[in-house]
Amino acid sequence: MYISAALHNYYYVVFSAELKNSVSLHEEKAETHLPKQNDSGEQYMKIIDTHCHFIPYVDDGADSLQESIEIIRESARQGVEAMIATPHYRKGMFEASAEKIRKQFAHVCRIVREKGINVRLYLGCEYYANEEMAEELLSGRHFTMANSSYVLVEFGKQVEKEYAERKIKELVSYGYRPIMAHIERYQNLVGDMDFVREMVESGAFVQVNAGSILGAGGFSRRQTCKRLIQENLIHFIGSDAHGIKRRQQNLGLCREYMQDTYGYEYTNKIMSENPEKIIKEYIGWYNT
Repeated sequence: MYISAALHNYYYVVFSAELKNSVSLHEEKAETHLPKQNDSGEQYMKIIDTHCHFIPYVDDGADSLQESIEIIRESARQGVEAMIATPHYRKGMFEASAEKIRKQFAHVCRIVREKGINVRLYLGCEYYANEEMAEELLSGRHFTMANSSYVLVEFGKQVEKEYAERKIKELVSYGYRPIMAHIERYQNLVGDMDFVREMVESGAFVQVNAGSILGAGGFSRRQTCKRLIQENLIHFIGSDAHGIKRRQQNLGLCREYMQDTYGYEYTNKIMSENPEKIIKEYIGWYNT
């Protein structure tokens, strides 16, 4: 049974209910369908960014409201239709309060709406794994992804498999759906694809950064992403955008590369359909 955290948006009404008749991404069967087309007859794909840092003054992401708006504006230009803000929470490093994050997020939402930027915005968190993680999530002190059961989990680059497995299975036991953030960084994990598959079969999900797919993280990370794709072990691609001039939004370019290389249906699955399931799990709209 899923135990929902006591999370509420700063100024939007959130309707929470028990998740009924949901289908796990792991269990869903592949569907065949005709791809949508835009007015020019090209295949249409909405992009949803599941990992980005556009809320100002709360972590190492946007350092001003202006930069925050520019990140979102550029995302819209690249075809991104929805974004889940994932400010860092890491003890001793990034510890902005939930109240401060809500307030800054609400401010960004108002400005985006006033400027007519057509992007849906949601609130989440990139949670650096620690021993109190499940308890803190249950208490509502930190955010799940768009008020759902999905949790974006970050590990240290040198994380050991035993620790990652323990934290993943602990979250799953509490009814959460952990998403391993930018897994391509964790060489001890991705060096063993059987381990990654075991975690997925245990209830975890895998996110990689668009920059890593495109080669911005170096040859090794790009090859790791290719291997994960070959093994069908990627569920989400996020931008992990932090600014306009550093770690920029690149999902538009990544979509083009992925679609040219791996086809429309697969790309649409991990850049649109899977992320949409996070947003639709609960009626918790944090949009503009």
